[in-house]
Amino acid sequence: MILVSDATQELQPAELALARHIRTWCPALVLALTKIDASPDWRELAARNRAALSETGVVADVFPVSATVRQAAAKSGDAALNGRSGFPELLNWVGEQAARPIERTRALAAAVSVRAAAVELVETLQTRLNAVSQDNGIDQVTLLHQAQRRTEELRRQNVRWQNMLSDEITDLISDAEYDLRERTRVIVRHVDRTFDEGDPVQIWPDFQTWLEENLAEAVETNYNWVSDRSEWIAQAVASTFGPHYGHAPELPLTGSGVDSIPEVGAPKIERFKIGQKLFTGLRGSYGGVLMFGLVTSLAGLPLINPVSLGAGVAFATKSVRDEGGMRLQRRQALAKAAAQRHVDDVFIRFSKEIKDEVRQVQRRLRDHFAALSDQLSEELTRQRELIIAGSAERDRRTQRVKKEIDRLAALHRKAGALGTGAAPRRELSA
Repeated sequence: MILVSDATQELQPAELALARHIRTWCPALVLALTKIDASPDWRELAARNRAALSETGVVADVFPVSATVRQAAAKSGDAALNGRSGFPELLNWVGEQAARPIERTRALAAAVSVRAAAVELVETLQTRLNAVSQDNGIDQVTLLHQAQRRTEELRRQNVRWQNMLSDEITDLISDAEYDLRERTRVIVRHVDRTFDEGDPVQIWPDFQTWLEENLAEAVETNYNWVSDRSEWIAQAVASTFGPHYGHAPELPLTGSGVDSIPEVGAPKIERFKIGQKLFTGLRGSYGGVLMFGLVTSLAGLPLINPVSLGAGVAFATKSVRDEGGMRLQRRQALAKAAAQRHVDDVFIRFSKEIKDEVRQVQRRLRDHFAALSDQLSEELTRQRELIIAGSAERDRRTQRVKKEIDRLAALHRKAGALGTGAAPRRELSA
């Protein structure tokens, strides 16, 4: 192939690209630099064109020629002038190429084709290898660092939510017990005031209804407060996992015991019956009659007289009144004790039930967030495994690409061994 360009200007980028393309697939290429008769500095231009072709990777001879000089030499028959036209050298090169055996030409053409294909394949594989190396060297390390940071953050997060759950549940148990105790103390104080002023015989039925209703209200209020506090704890613990995983489970407290508060057992209250009053009055009047009868007998009056009888009546009345007051105090004390025992029983029972409910809440939250933590840990483990597996696959792919590059480089060298100068002077390497 003869590439023709005049000596009026240097080879342009398009011409250099064309020369590179031709030289890639053609085993023989020269540059015919024409019109040297019209360019005084054609020698410097030819030198620059040789340098440009060499920098482009094209191995080609440059033959400066002048058709005008050759035509003048042909007319005059001047051999020296014909030599200065440059055509004899160009024609000798053409003759050498034409005289080459066809088998040699075919071998050179095949070698050039193989080397050119090897060059293109190696460039493609090298580009792919660079991309794989970049992914493996930078992106994979970054991803592994990110996964490691998320794993460490998950460990710290597990410690935070476990400590928070334990502390909040401990505080909730203490506060729930104190709240129920305070509510029952208010009821006990009201019980004391009620029986300090009233007779259990008369007010016990109404008091019993009031006590049961207030105890039920106190227990239900305590349950509702514990339920709200449990929901708050669940949300607080869930917030430690971030907005993507901060979903707390439902925590409905059963409160089954609120509707099964036992009835207040009525104390054994003894009424001050008429017979007992008569007996107490008779016993009290006996002392008054006897004492005042003896005193008045000194005055000559009989033992039974109006004065002694009046004193007996006064003593009988006082005895009945004193006995009635003492019996009332005993009834009040019995009623207070019975009411207080009932309040204490309710407190002990429901305090235990609320603690059990809170423990159930703790177990439910612990299991829920432990499962969530395990899920996040498994996701991170899978991500690390995928990253490591991807890195290993990239390494294997890199090794395969390197082997292909080595194989193509060897093929390139073998093809170049078919003839010197049959292909571009551009060696391949892995």
